Amino acid sequence: MNQLVPMLLDSSGKVAATALRHVRSQAVPPNVLAGLDAAGTARSRRFALSIRQHSGTWNRIHADLAAMNGHDPVLAEVARGDLLAWLQHGAATSYGQPSPAQAEHIAALLAASTLGERQRREIAFVAGIRNTTVVRSKNHELSLTVRGSPGASRLRR
Repeated sequence: MNQLVPMLLDSSGKVAATALRHVRSQAVPPNVLAGLDAAGTARSRRFALSIRQHSGTWNRIHADLAAMNGHDPVLAEVARGDLLAWLQHGAATSYGQPSPAQAEHIAALLAASTLGERQRREIAFVAGIRNTTVVRSKNHELSLTVRGSPGASRLRR
């Protein structure tokens, strides 16, 4: 893998895409993903997102929501498409739940997302986030309870 990582930033699209295909199936260290994010190119950010999307269900959901809330509108649209595809085709067969920390991050990202209320509720349900209100409005309160976390922590906004 050490030989493939530098190829992700290769100027040749074919070389970089080939490296991505091989790297996606492996556990990629967080510092490599941070390096791709920091590289500053749209392609490097797309590659980092793609690797995260292939690193487990809850990492995928977290990465998609984070990208949707980011500053890159093209990356946000790619992430939104992936998240909606998962919701339609993969959510029903998602086994297990995110760790309490992941669930809290997902809950916070859901609240800030541009998804519709129904989509936010469905994702929260699959993630095991008991939601009393999942709305995106400055005039409304967000109140989420993350199931399974010590003391059932509450997030308020």
